[in-house]
Amino acid sequence: HRHAIAGLQAAATIEAGITTEREMADVVNQSLTDALSNPFALKAGAPGVEALLEEPYIASPLRQHDTAPVGDGAAVLILATDQVARRLTRRPAWIRAIDHRMDTHYPGSRDLAVLESARIAAEKAAIMAGFSASQVEVAELHSEYSYAEPLLTTTFGIENALVNPSGGPLAGAPATATGLIRIGEAARAIMQGRAIRALAHATNGPALQHNLVCLMETSA
Repeated sequence: HRHAIAGLQAAATIEAGITTEREMADVVNQSLTDALSNPFALKAGAPGVEALLEEPYIASPLRQHDTAPVGDGAAVLILATDQVARRLTRRPAWIRAIDHRMDTHYPGSRDLAVLESARIAAEKAAIMAGFSASQVEVAELHSEYSYAEPLLTTTFGIENALVNPSGGPLAGAPATATGLIRIGEAARAIMQGRAIRALAHATNGPALQHNLVCLMETSA
């Protein structure tokens, strides 16, 4: 069961000192607050951290709100050449790098509090792009569980960026489209002038097995 495996990874993340149950609840509360301004979010309204911590466990230390609400949806991204992109928008979001790595399929064969594939993907993408995750203003992370956000930000070395300002997956996770939506939301932050550089992340498999990192920026 995916919640059971996620519960094991959440427990490992807490034991490693990367997050706490209160911080996980704060991640959820912030995501739902941010989603109020996003018309594409499936779930909106923030009940508050204390109220969230009173909910029962479904796979300790995970509560229901720590899991993304899965629903139906679709996503489309338009990839264009330089000339076409400049004709379509005054501020294109240029993809500078994409890297995708994966860990073993068996969660018991790795330290669940260490995302080696995500670390490598971020490092390789930084080399291609000429800038790293620590230099972006917005990071859209495919965090379908609340503990994943602090685990990923720690792994990527994200420091001052706004993380999931769209509300992120915890406010709505359309099956098979959630990762692509992260790229779209990061691109939209650039196109709307809210960021010069942005990071988008997508994942799949048990316990964040696959990790894709996409680095984007606006024109120089």
